[in-house]
Amino acid sequence: MPKKIILTRSTEDNQVLAKQLLALNYSVIEFPAIKIVDNFNLNQAIQVEQYDCLVFTSGKAIQATRRYFENQHVIVPQTTLIAVVGQASAKVFEECFRRRPEIVARNSNSESLVEDLILKLATKQKILFLSGNLSLDILPRRLREQGFAVDLLEVYRNLIPKVELPSLREILAENPANLIFPFYSPSAVNNCIILLGNDSALLNKVQIISVGARTTAQLSVHQLVPKVELTNPNSQDLISALLTLI
Repeated sequence: MPKKIILTRSTEDNQVLAKQLLALNYSVIEFPAIKIVDNFNLNQAIQVEQYDCLVFTSGKAIQATRRYFENQHVIVPQTTLIAVVGQASAKVFEECFRRRPEIVARNSNSESLVEDLILKLATKQKILFLSGNLSLDILPRRLREQGFAVDLLEVYRNLIPKVELPSLREILAENPANLIFPFYSPSAVNNCIILLGNDSALLNKVQIISVGARTTAQLSVHQLVPKVELTNPNSQDLISALLTLI
């Protein structure tokens, strides 16, 4: 019986990975547990020129910011440094803004990005974090502790989609030992637990793959331990991890 993999990201985000998994004879269940909606005040103008560096915590933040900037006719000065989490976000930024970020996190996670900012920026420089509603405040706080002036702007919200979804309980009830559950973010963990009626014990029998230390930390809050923890959210690393679970 082929292993079943539950993909919790949006169908758009899963397209390439789903095709790769199907080609490897995995059974794919798409269960989009996250809905991204823009969350910015169109009547509020942002003076980006007052910031030395704009920090984007995800590709979604980049895309939402582009829509906001286009609406407000905001132009980012070439002298303003751009920092992103990993090569995937760097590619998204380049596609959206037609320029390459100056700072790209070495290990494709927010913690690494903060370390790079501390190394590459002069203290007392002003930084604007553009992120979602569930991003951790610990990252800006670390920069403030190092002497940076940091502002936060929530450009999107991460919600549970109000659409007809197959019951997660029904999916887990059918041979849970044959299920593989990759979690890409803390919010995916939280949303799935909510959809299970806060009964996280139902996930104890599935094989969990966690992407990133923050995702693993959120799993531990619910007494869940991943079989594998990945550093990078790319499909090749996920497929390699899947082979270890066979």
